[in-house]
Amino acid sequence: MDETIQWIDRMAVAEDTKRMLKELIARKEKERYYKARLVYVTIVNACVTATIALWLFKLQSDAGGNMMDVLDYFAQSKASVLFVLVGISTFIYAGSLSKQHKKQKDKYENLREEVTRRLSATWKINDDSKLKDALAEKLKSAKDINIRYIK
Repeated sequence: MDETIQWIDRMAVAEDTKRMLKELIARKEKERYYKARLVYVTIVNACVTATIALWLFKLQSDAGGNMMDVLDYFAQSKASVLFVLVGISTFIYAGSLSKQHKKQKDKYENLREEVTRRLSATWKINDDSKLKDALAEKLKSAKDINIRYIK
């Protein structure tokens, strides 16, 4: 089990607060997962696009500038058709991943704001205040989650 989750379990806070914090961590990790996948797919997209562009440029110069010869080559070559289809599918997949990442980021931000409001509304300046500060520091350092400020 994750060290931060164990630390939250040992805290002297209500169980619903613990569940909320664990859900916040889970949403942050899911958002990071989609962000990383989006970066990888974007890199693949850039490579495929650059390869197709260079391929078209080379074919056009070999064909003497006749675009119909280039299109005829693409129609006859199964490898080129497959490569173009891979390029199109990675663009579509990148769009889908972008939407999923935005959805996960919005869900994370909404819960983060709710946690921030909840914790700032229920803490007084005493030992609880120190507990809140320790919790905020732990989440920020371990998981890069900001619960001190809403925006």
